[in-house]
Amino acid sequence: MRILDKKKVVLYGTGNLYNKYYDKFYDLEIVAVLDSDNNKIGKCINGYIVNSPLYLNEIKYDFIILLIVDYNKVMYNLINIGIDRENIKTIDDYRFFEKYREIIDVRDNTEKKEILMVSHEMNYRGAPLMLLNLADVLVESGFCVDIVCDSKGDLYETLLKKKYGLLYFTDFNFGEKEIEKYFGEYKLIIVNTLALWRIITRLECINKKIIWWLHEEESAYAILKPDFSKIKIYNNLKIYGVGAKAIDAFKKFCAKDIKIDSFRWGIENKYSDTKFDYNNGKLVFAIIGPDSYIKGQDFLIDTLKNCSRDILNNIEVLLIGDISESKKEIYEKVPAVKCLGIMTHTELMEMYERIGVILSVSRNDTFPVVLIEAMMRKRVCMMSDVVGTAEFISNYRNGIIFKSENSNDLISSIEWCLNNRRKLNDIAYAGYETYQKYFSKDIFKLNACSIVEKYINK
Repeated sequence: MRILDKKKVVLYGTGNLYNKYYDKFYDLEIVAVLDSDNNKIGKCINGYIVNSPLYLNEIKYDFIILLIVDYNKVMYNLINIGIDRENIKTIDDYRFFEKYREIIDVRDNTEKKEILMVSHEMNYRGAPLMLLNLADVLVESGFCVDIVCDSKGDLYETLLKKKYGLLYFTDFNFGEKEIEKYFGEYKLIIVNTLALWRIITRLECINKKIIWWLHEEESAYAILKPDFSKIKIYNNLKIYGVGAKAIDAFKKFCAKDIKIDSFRWGIENKYSDTKFDYNNGKLVFAIIGPDSYIKGQDFLIDTLKNCSRDILNNIEVLLIGDISESKKEIYEKVPAVKCLGIMTHTELMEMYERIGVILSVSRNDTFPVVLIEAMMRKRVCMMSDVVGTAEFISNYRNGIIFKSENSNDLISSIEWCLNNRRKLNDIAYAGYETYQKYFSKDIFKLNACSIVEKYINK
């Protein structure tokens, strides 16, 4: 087909769905890319200059493709300015997107279909990493586990190497036919995180046991905007939170009187750490995670600016994670700070040879994996009192807690560490005992099997 014969289309939205689909419309001619975000207008994203929605008045096209998950408001605005609904395609137009949606199926069809886990991310961070740990302990216990995802990353490659059955889709916006085809064979489906709330609404059509495993704190609900009016809490759906903060957040935002139980995760200790040398050299603190308001790197930097020269001369603060060049330049103006960027999980574990204290200054967080890994590695954990892990900490016994967004309290905690270096190994080892009691692989395995066996008769 010559390009002149192709339908002319406008893509609206330049977020995650755009990144997944912009190069998939092989039989269409893209004549414009639009976004209502003023910060994106005029920029080139994936080879296309982004225009304002007003640009629709200047071009000829056959239809618009909304590459937006929450598309209703935009769709109604377009209809109100005279665009026919038939000329607007959304991600829920299953038949339209069917031929553009990529599907990769690397499952072993000779294996019985027992448990299917659903993940929206495939990286070595937080919830996806905990889903991998859950899969590992269940397989070790004799269950058959496959995993379905709508993204690829380091964790995806790890799962392939581990010979897990994998299903990859460009997105999870399925109709009942697809749900029955790909999900209907399994006895139990485990959906990981609040981000996948939409698939919970779609799974009602199959009569299968479903576990929804929630990891998020309150701020995630404001960002993800789950529509609980669309979520029917059907009898075969069971909901679990990773801890008190995740459970409280769900109860706060879900008006229904719904039972939600606790299901903590755990991690395997593959390391044989000995005592760390806290007595010599600079004391190295590390904050791990992408730069964000919730993670609180800005608060940490402002606090360090108020530290005495004596404190700054005796500490080193490593910021590990995705940080923009502009922020890096600002942060590293503080003499003690070094921004190391993104690391693989292996590289991060190797950094523990240098790190003495793992620091979480989050403004809200349920269970940062990095704190539990630090306990496992026999390192001191220092955290704000709004971090969920704090419920397992006795201050200055198995960790250190400071008041959230209180610079004076954080400075006092840092200063205490410098003045009490000989006590830090005792705190680190007490933290390790906390890991063993609540977050070890054996404890996690026991809890996971007791939950799964309720829904699967072995």
